[in-house]
Amino acid sequence: MLGRVRLVAVLLILGSLYQFKGLSLPGYKFFFRDLPYNLIIARYYISLGMIVIGVLTGIGLFFLKDIFRRTALFIGGYIIFGYLIEGPFLVFRYIPEYVRGLVIHMASSGTKSFNISMAVWIPIVFSMLVELGFGIFLIYYFSRPHIRKIFHPDI
Repeated sequence: MLGRVRLVAVLLILGSLYQFKGLSLPGYKFFFRDLPYNLIIARYYISLGMIVIGVLTGIGLFFLKDIFRRTALFIGGYIIFGYLIEGPFLVFRYIPEYVRGLVIHMASSGTKSFNISMAVWIPIVFSMLVELGFGIFLIYYFSRPHIRKIFHPDI
């Protein structure tokens, strides 16, 4: 049981660091361009803060403190909220344009041996499903009664 909690903690740390790798202000300006500039900047810093919280929560889960279990639940909810509320209205409609830009870039660099568009879409969809699934898993796993019992009160 503790081994599984540690595995989830490592996954949370690695997932947060992976998100940090892809975090870029120009990307936020592209996908959130319908928002006022100040909100784009705020959204960028919220994402940066969530990455830091994810790493700290992952580390904290090793100590089996209930505050970190609750924070993992919050992160799971935040991921789901982001995909269900923010995604369809702001981000998803610009993915085809983003993919076209990548296809043009890849084609100009000489990549022609397969359908470039599918080569771009498949990883995008896969990564979105993995992240959404991880958010659901965090809520499911850390809200289970026998997992809740192994965490120490915050007092």
